[in-house]
Amino acid sequence: MDIREYTYILSIINHGSYSKAAKALFISQPSLSIYIRNLEKRLNITFFEDRKLTLTQEGKVYIDYAQKIVQLNNDLQYQLKHMARFKNSLVRIGITVTRGSYILPKLFPLLLKEHPDIQIKITEAISEELENMVLEGELDFIIVNYPFKEHALDYIKLYDEEIVIAVSPDNPILQKARPAEGAKHLWIDIRELEEEPFILLKYGQKMRQIADSLFQDAGYSPHIILETSSAVTAFHLSCTGVGATILIDTFLNLSEVKSLPELLSVGNPRLNRELVLAYAPNRRISPAARTVIDTIQRYISTINLS
Repeated sequence: MDIREYTYILSIINHGSYSKAAKALFISQPSLSIYIRNLEKRLNITFFEDRKLTLTQEGKVYIDYAQKIVQLNNDLQYQLKHMARFKNSLVRIGITVTRGSYILPKLFPLLLKEHPDIQIKITEAISEELENMVLEGELDFIIVNYPFKEHALDYIKLYDEEIVIAVSPDNPILQKARPAEGAKHLWIDIRELEEEPFILLKYGQKMRQIADSLFQDAGYSPHIILETSSAVTAFHLSCTGVGATILIDTFLNLSEVKSLPELLSVGNPRLNRELVLAYAPNRRISPAARTVIDTIQRYISTINLS
């Protein structure tokens, strides 16, 4: 696309004189003057009213559209270069099944919309498998909790979250909960929950390991009415009041269930973790992967986690 006529006239406006504009455009002043006169004849308009380069009404209209056309052309060139840069690029992301269940429905369409030139592949697995896969180069980065299970990885922190007890809003146990300094949720001594029915994840899953440690420290074995491999199932059952469960508080914030459980802080100190975006140490992140990471960080910054 030849946009010389727009850039020439805009250069005259921006520099305030033909001579300065010609110098910036690397052409002679007479050549620029002849070009503008021929353009005025072709369009049957006059750009300037006087030697001070005061724009005529037609000139003002032309300049307004010229600025838009030049900006659109710049945007077009940027997008074409961006697409050429990432053409046929593949970014492989690992995430746990639970995370994927409530993060991906919003995040994945955003990535596809903003990066149509990048092929994005999602792999869901447990944290240990994801750590091994990113170390072996099978994934570019993973979204998991820190600290890691087995390996030392480089990482970017996304946000903090707290491990909490979820109970139904009408559970009498809430009367025993109390405010705690600096806490987002009411705090309860987990020993108060000894008679409560629990829905827990199955053995081997990280949240189950945390739950077992909590109950062991409290000195009792919980009354487990159901073991499930799905944190989503445990969450939904806690919403119905069937039993309490242990989960991360951001799960509630990012879910769209209408009838939500009450969250209670436990532990002394409270159980906090970091959700991070992790990648293999000493391995270069591709430009395409870096672009996707930037989008994920921007998305995380816009959602409500309070």
